[in-house]
Amino acid sequence: MTDCRETGIPFSNSPQLHDSIGNRKTDKNELARAAFENAEQFYIGAALIFKESIDLIQVVSVNLAFACELYLKSMLYKLDISFGRSHRVSDLYRLLPEEIQKKIKEKVSFRYETKDNFELVLEEISDAFVFFKICT
Repeated sequence: MTDCRETGIPFSNSPQLHDSIGNRKTDKNELARAAFENAEQFYIGAALIFKESIDLIQVVSVNLAFACELYLKSMLYKLDISFGRSHRVSDLYRLLPEEIQKKIKEKVSFRYETKDNFELVLEEISDAFVFFKICT
């Protein structure tokens, strides 16, 4: 895992800075790599927070949802599949080729759900940001 304190953040949120340094977020392989590395950090962060306190389950849930979004976006970038401005995990998943969707569904495991509820779980993950923003 790359330490952002040493290497810097892969992309700034400033369009003006993008223009001035020529970083226009166009290299799909670089975008895929950056999305994957960011997903790993959110996933690891969620695990560390969860170990520290179950009382922070909202923070853990949002970090895991964001990690899922970034993992999917990493695959979509790598496959050169456009996803527009979508952030919904369920929508991003549906954009993947069917054979990849099938592999993901086969490999996933839930502690309290069956694989029959896979699509429902994706919808719940997709709504994590809104749910926790409204409920807090």
